[in-house]
Amino acid sequence: MAAMDNPQVRQWLQQAAARYRQAERVYNDAVMTLAAFPNLLPKLDQFTHVDGKVSQILCLYGTIPVGYKGSTYNIPIELWLPEMYPVVAPYAFVKPTATMLINPSKDVDANGKVFHAYLHYWDYRSSNLVNTVGILQQAFAVDPPVYARPHNQPAAHDRPPTTAIRADPCLHGLGGDGYAAATVGQLAALVAD
Repeated sequence: MAAMDNPQVRQWLQQAAARYRQAERVYNDAVMTLAAFPNLLPKLDQFTHVDGKVSQILCLYGTIPVGYKGSTYNIPIELWLPEMYPVVAPYAFVKPTATMLINPSKDVDANGKVFHAYLHYWDYRSSNLVNTVGILQQAFAVDPPVYARPHNQPAAHDRPPTTAIRADPCLHGLGGDGYAAATVGQLAALVAD
């Protein structure tokens, strides 16, 4: 069942959005995005800003389908809605699983932070979360943000996170490691081409 099919999720989302100045816009953008991308889920969590300030803000997390060379891959992302959303653009991150590594590009840095013109030139009157995800799908289809970790390379547990996010052990049925990324090995071979 998609998150937005559950009335309890809608009610929870209304309560979470109430902490924002533009609560109705936050709620509507989140609902539209969760309906359009059923592998995304909402959560309230701690986000550490660049200046060290910690905020409890809304995050949409999970996977988005991305087409690449004739196949579809599920790319794990997080979209954080800052306190001033929608006046301020969401913060977007690629969040690789233990079996993935970041593929830095013009749109994604080595820590997974997404830098895209759509976010840089965000205009609250015309920009929204659904379009953000659509833009990310297009960018990732050109330059995939993750690839499979080589089997002989252990997971890097000491990599500094871009955000300090407490662990969310319950990813609500997205798969064994929380993300449905069964074909990431194929993606690695394609990226290497």
